[in-house]
Amino acid sequence: DLRPRRETVSDVLIVGSGYGGGMAAAELAGPEVVEADGTRRPARICVLERGKEYAPGMFASSLQELPPHVRVRRANQGETVGPLDALLDVRLGPDLCPLTGNGRGGGPPITAGVMATPKLHDCRRRPAALARELDEPFFAAVRRQLGATDRLAQDHPQARDLAKTRGLRELAEGAGKGAQFRPAAITVQVAADAGDPDVPPCTLCGDCMTGCNAGAEKSLGTTLLRQAWLQ
Repeated sequence: DLRPRRETVSDVLIVGSGYGGGMAAAELAGPEVVEADGTRRPARICVLERGKEYAPGMFASSLQELPPHVRVRRANQGETVGPLDALLDVRLGPDLCPLTGNGRGGGPPITAGVMATPKLHDCRRRPAALARELDEPFFAAVRRQLGATDRLAQDHPQARDLAKTRGLRELAEGAGKGAQFRPAAITVQVAADAGDPDVPPCTLCGDCMTGCNAGAEKSLGTTLLRQAWLQ
């Protein structure tokens, strides 16, 4: 390639655009950088991500469409089967087989937008610093930044009658020990008047895990990464 290359200089380089990368970009894009001569300018943030950008309509909606969107790598083998820029990255190991996202946004586009708050009081080895910082107000602030809502049951009454919802409710009721079923907070636009006017409402198509073709999922491209871009 004989074309002249433009030098790119960044103040901050972030590798990976998942929740951690998106939050770092949003937080670091705000403060200004002070030059040696005292002038101020916005910080230059560069976020690197492998894979490619998936837009609504590009995700697989059936098993027949799924193979081009999957890459598989076995432990102790150097070969990767499937396209290198496939969205679903499966790592087959002897004990664990993680599934990760491969593209802009990292894993969030394939997590179905579930925002479950961890039960930190069950963590016996929780550092004291985390015990002070990770409280309910903190998690509530994170849910707001990610556009999470728990209004699914209210705005989508038909969701209560889905076979999956009924099955999960029966599992919770049969678990005993005071187990209760409740809708989880999700980063999905459940109604046209709920949250972001630029995001269409959920159609209950069920294609959450392979990517939202309706565009209703408020992934990092519509929340943290957009926030970082606009600052």
